[in-house]
Amino acid sequence: MQAKKTISCAVVGALCVASGVHAAILNISAEIRSEVQAFVGGVAESSDEAIETSGDNSLTPPIDVRAVLENVTQADDLNAKGLAIAEFRDPILSGPDRNPEEISIEADCFSNDPSIHYELNSTVVERRIVSFSAAELRDPIGSTQTVRSALFASGAIFVWSTDATRDLTGLTGEVSFAVRRVDADENETVLLSDSVALRGGPDGTIEFDDADDLLVFFGDLTILPDVVAGGILPDVPDVDLGDLAIAQVAIILQQNLDYEYQVAAGEELALVAEFTTKIANLPDGTGVVAVFGRPFDEAAEIIGIGIPPDGAKRIETRLNRAIAEFKPIGPTATSSPLAAFCGMLGIEMLPLLVGSFALFHSRGARRRM
Repeated sequence: MQAKKTISCAVVGALCVASGVHAAILNISAEIRSEVQAFVGGVAESSDEAIETSGDNSLTPPIDVRAVLENVTQADDLNAKGLAIAEFRDPILSGPDRNPEEISIEADCFSNDPSIHYELNSTVVERRIVSFSAAELRDPIGSTQTVRSALFASGAIFVWSTDATRDLTGLTGEVSFAVRRVDADENETVLLSDSVALRGGPDGTIEFDDADDLLVFFGDLTILPDVVAGGILPDVPDVDLGDLAIAQVAIILQQNLDYEYQVAAGEELALVAEFTTKIANLPDGTGVVAVFGRPFDEAAEIIGIGIPPDGAKRIETRLNRAIAEFKPIGPTATSSPLAAFCGMLGIEMLPLLVGSFALFHSRGARRRM
């Protein structure tokens, strides 16, 4: 077993400090994956995939992957692009503050080409083997105790079309996540799962697939914070909504979602967390961008393929302001009082825990057809 090392937050699934209490993380591994599939005339054509996984030799975050495909016209104009990104970061920035970008995923695509569209997927999966001793749980061997934790959520989905009347069936932006407990016999228990999506329909309609527990704000671009003179990008004109015949957003408010599980003293168990964005656009003037755990970094370029770049930058800025500023009013039933001290995943409470971990060798794979 790896030698124990005291830390304030373990990477992904952070186990927070409590004086005099110790727990062992026996193994931690992660896989991050990004995929872009291009379709031409409805037939699958080129694809790009990027993967990083943990192995047996030490490796310290950050690690990231990106997959990208684009189409350039004979006049050297970019008219279609898909980009998927997944990242795994240290859960603490500096001092005791949480790093909400510990796990982050983004997927963006748009096509002005009459025959090209994309399907994209970005995923981060982390698996952590944990053992709790009787001393840690203050209980004899064989007894069980409830351990509580919390997931920090924030993100956004934006879908749009330059044609207000077309059939948008197949236009999709979805963000989902799940946390599972897996025992030594590989029996799984889902501790927390949720998803939110925007889906296109006939005659330019957009449907909202609401989440079960996530607090999500749906609407058009008018729900986003404005960018006023004297603030961010004061010299960039506001968005001309006439550039986008249809534009709908879903903003995942900053929030903590509590979950709990039973653990027996002396038991080894796995906690597996999976985060995914899945998006798909249509040919000839539609796009989707989705992000979880971070602000948009690449959306402006994708949106700017179909509208003036200043308007695209303005939209990205307003989306990022919404991600940063939209929070529930007052405390929520799912808010955790100690959430400020660790990363996106894991505040182990009753008891609070501190652990040791080993990160393992990462190997990359990229495939292009």
